[in-house]
Amino acid sequence: MKEPGFINLKLLLVSVGFIAVAAFPRQSFGQPSPQQPSKLVVRTQVGMPFSAEERSQIVAFTLNHPMVASLAKGQQVKALTVTSEPDEKQERAGIPPRRLASVVFFNYTSGQAFRAYVDLTNSEVVQVQPLAGRPPASEEELQEARQILQRHSQIKQLLDRQNVIEGGFIVDPPRGSVAKDRFIQFHILSPDRQKIEQVVIVDLTAGQVASTANFGATPSRRQGEKR
Repeated sequence: MKEPGFINLKLLLVSVGFIAVAAFPRQSFGQPSPQQPSKLVVRTQVGMPFSAEERSQIVAFTLNHPMVASLAKGQQVKALTVTSEPDEKQERAGIPPRRLASVVFFNYTSGQAFRAYVDLTNSEVVQVQPLAGRPPASEEELQEARQILQRHSQIKQLLDRQNVIEGGFIVDPPRGSVAKDRFIQFHILSPDRQKIEQVVIVDLTAGQVASTANFGATPSRRQGEKR
């Protein structure tokens, strides 16, 4: 594990005031669900990305593991990323290193992100830590935000004229918005991608467009390039 400051989940609740999180999708807590095995089965070779099935399995296992589930209740949480993580602490001769996964979650109820480390070798959640800042958007969040844009009447009119959605960056809350909500920004470009027609911010927590603004400059001028 490369990042310092790992803390036990129980200490996390006391010292950071971290609000317990609920499984997403909803499941029973404290015991693995009938569909979720008590042991993880990961066949992808070390150094290769996990398969979609393995990622789903790791996320479900993590949220349903007693270390997390016994403290989790009533909040909306989504996994953003699932990546392989080297175990730098276990290098003793004759003992094979554990295989670890790092899972980044965002709690939409509290507006906080956190990371869980999962020992894939022994099927155990070993550590949880809060994350400062705003993690990048996941593919699921990008798809959800694009669907929200498609449902917005003003943006839909632009898209019906063959304008193009580009971007998808997590940004600070617009003025007057709920500070803990998660916001993602897009540019609506002209069909030839030479002009920004709209700058749009989507509130992923509320599931709606938070703000729109006309923008007359070309993308290159916005970036400060000379024409």
